[in-house]
Amino acid sequence: MVDQLLKYGPWALVGGGLLFLTYMLARYGFRGAMFGGRIRRTFGEVPLSRLNWVSGVVRIHEIEGDGGSRIGIEVVQKGLLSHDATAITISRSDAAALLRMLWEALDALGMGSPADTTGCS
Repeated sequence: MVDQLLKYGPWALVGGGLLFLTYMLARYGFRGAMFGGRIRRTFGEVPLSRLNWVSGVVRIHEIEGDGGSRIGIEVVQKGLLSHDATAITISRSDAAALLRMLWEALDALGMGSPADTTGCS
């Protein structure tokens, strides 16, 4: 019994993981699987400034999941021989807090305030 568990147990775990991965990809697609829900729409993207050989982009999505809609932030960085995609899912209140922090940072740097977006580019 123990010999069979040691022999077939790891393969059962790998098979279960592959089944779960296949299910997530079939249900949500590749990017949706990163967020754990279907991407309902994409609001836009902002290119990140290049640093040496690395460029990047930030995309904002609406994620449709079991618990309702959430906000997804996708950060993609591409290098000469690399590609990194990070998916962050946040709640509505966390998104509002992030927005306040960004406006505070822009205001502190003298780049505008929420009422004046002309300083932002």
